[in-house]
Amino acid sequence: MKIITGTLLLSAVWASIVQADIKSCPGHCTCTFEGANGVGAYCSKLNVTEQRFAGLIQHLNIINQNISHFSLSDNIFGQLGLKDLESIKIVNSSLDDISVKAFQGLAQLFDVNLSDNLIFLIHPDTFANNTNLRRLKLSGNPLQLTQLLKTPHEYLLRSSSLTDLDLSNCQLAQILPKTFSQLKNLVFINLSSNYLKAIPKDVFEGLDSLEDLDLSNNQIGKIDKNAFKLNKNLSVLKVKKNPIETISGINLPELEELHLSECKLRVLMKETIEGMPLLSQLYLNSNQIELISDDSFADLSELKVLDLSNNKLIGPMARDLFKNNRNLEQLLLSGNRELSKLVEEPGFVDAHKTLSKLELADCGLTNMTAGQLTGLDNLNVLNISHNMIKFLAADTFAKMQSLHYLDLSHNKLESLPMTLFASNKDLSKLWLRGNPLKQLSLNVFSYTENLKFLDASGCGLEKLWDQHRHPLEGHKLLSRLSFLDISNNSISNLQVYDFHTMDALEMIDLAGNPIMCVSPTIQLIEYFIKKEVDPHLRSEKLLENGKPDKVKWNDIITGLCPVRQDQPSSAPVAVSLSESQPRIALPSDAAIAAAAKAEKILQDQAVSSLVPGAALMESAHSTYTRVDEIVVEDSTPSSYASSIMWPTILAASVLIVALYFIIYLVGEITHRRRTVLATYARPGSLGGHVRTRGASGSPLYYKLYEECSIPAQPVKTKKNYILDFSPVHTILKKGTYKIMKTNEVNV
Repeated sequence: MKIITGTLLLSAVWASIVQADIKSCPGHCTCTFEGANGVGAYCSKLNVTEQRFAGLIQHLNIINQNISHFSLSDNIFGQLGLKDLESIKIVNSSLDDISVKAFQGLAQLFDVNLSDNLIFLIHPDTFANNTNLRRLKLSGNPLQLTQLLKTPHEYLLRSSSLTDLDLSNCQLAQILPKTFSQLKNLVFINLSSNYLKAIPKDVFEGLDSLEDLDLSNNQIGKIDKNAFKLNKNLSVLKVKKNPIETISGINLPELEELHLSECKLRVLMKETIEGMPLLSQLYLNSNQIELISDDSFADLSELKVLDLSNNKLIGPMARDLFKNNRNLEQLLLSGNRELSKLVEEPGFVDAHKTLSKLELADCGLTNMTAGQLTGLDNLNVLNISHNMIKFLAADTFAKMQSLHYLDLSHNKLESLPMTLFASNKDLSKLWLRGNPLKQLSLNVFSYTENLKFLDASGCGLEKLWDQHRHPLEGHKLLSRLSFLDISNNSISNLQVYDFHTMDALEMIDLAGNPIMCVSPTIQLIEYFIKKEVDPHLRSEKLLENGKPDKVKWNDIITGLCPVRQDQPSSAPVAVSLSESQPRIALPSDAAIAAAAKAEKILQDQAVSSLVPGAALMESAHSTYTRVDEIVVEDSTPSSYASSIMWPTILAASVLIVALYFIIYLVGEITHRRRTVLATYARPGSLGGHVRTRGASGSPLYYKLYEECSIPAQPVKTKKNYILDFSPVHTILKKGTYKIMKTNEVNV
């Protein structure tokens, strides 16, 4: 109990100290508590005459200070009361001068970041007394003077504790023999994005702890074969984006990771990477490699990742090329457009039981057979997209029972064999995008019980499934599918029953389809809303705050059945879905109920004997526009209230009724007839919207969404209403009209 009490007491004391430190933060600074890391100060400037930190500050951050000629003078941090600093970050702040004694007295200093300033020269002994310093970042400073000036020291910096040094983008043109001679404990050196042209021998001499060296994005054309002779622990070497043609003769017995991408390699021989027996990751992508000898990888028994993508390889590859690489896990060959064929049948020599990923996108492949994939039975990921494959045999993937991800997109497949995935029970992601499939067969997906992601966009689908009547009835197909992309197809109809077994569906992309504005489509959207299935657009518009403007189903319905005032029509409209539709909220349940009630009252009025002149109007009914359903919403809530109040007032007072007859008779003499304005309606449920046409009579297409649709059910009958827009009637009840006749028409 005493221990607990003491701990709580210490915690309270510590909290009070921290709060005092934060409150005592000087001007131009903000101090915050950073949990276990202590207290940090974020300042816009440093000035020893104006500022004094009274509390315990562990971290100092100065970013984007615009003061010209910003410098760090002798013992500046001590004078500011910052003797307990553990990290200092002064970034992009015009810092151009550092005193050799600027960091003296900072015994706990661990991390210093001075990147993107104007430092031309730094004294070699600047950090000599900071014995706990581990990381130093000087990237983005023009340090060329450090090498140009003759100094008696000959070394760049002196530190017995520094392990990580970042000198990237420092305009360095050369590395002198003794540059790192006083940094014996360096583990990581970043020299990328400089102007280095060569790496001489013994330049890293004495760095026995060096493990990771980055020489990327320089102008290196040659590396001396003895450059790393004494760096026995070097395990990661990055030389990508250099005009180097070979690294033959370099011995790195502990090297595990070699990056040679985007260089000038043309031929790959055994001696090219000889002397690296422990190499597990080899990146040779984006070179100009045309030839690979059969024994190039013979000594790399530990090789796990091999990236040869975006070269100029000509297939088929040698069957025994990887016979000694029994630990190979990833083979990346995409972008070799002249490969045309992976390997001659019966496939690679020996079984590659560890190979889980094979990338063959954009390789000019015209076919893919089970024979070419022999020995690759444990593939988890297979990408053969962007090729010219027209046909796949039913047994192509028969032996790949571990296949999870399969990308067949952008080929020339017109159909898929019914049993293509019969052995691929674990298939969870499938890409079919860009194939001229026209329609999908349900039988193909009867074996993919674990499929969660399906992309069939841009396939020219005119309908979703090949069956016509209730295709999913009695089946539990695609019951685990969570994402479906059928955008940019030619599907015009949607039905609920095409999706009702997809119990796990969370998102669907319908954009770019000519979806019909018909009742089954709206019913499907209602079904998606009930199931909490979200619409998805590939290119969601960004708001001003940078967040995506996510489309909702209400927006989609608005786009499907847009409100038009110029030319009404009674036929369904075909629209294309997009993210650019205006947002209009759907009527509430109360408004819908009110609309239904108003419709019944208006119908009763149409046949009532209290309406004089009805026969006259009925005789001229052919001059009125017919609409599919009564339009009761005037896009504002007041129109609903108005429709309900009229019959109430009419029934409440005989005087008002008599006045109405008098005014109505006057109106009948002078009235003129107008066409019905086509307005968005939603009586009862979300069915039966007005079709809209353009001035030329052609259907208007509105982009709403990018996915597939479903066959529409035929409508047997529909009601047509003849409406009265006489001036007197509209004056009395602004924004309303009266039904003069109702009849049913077969469709």
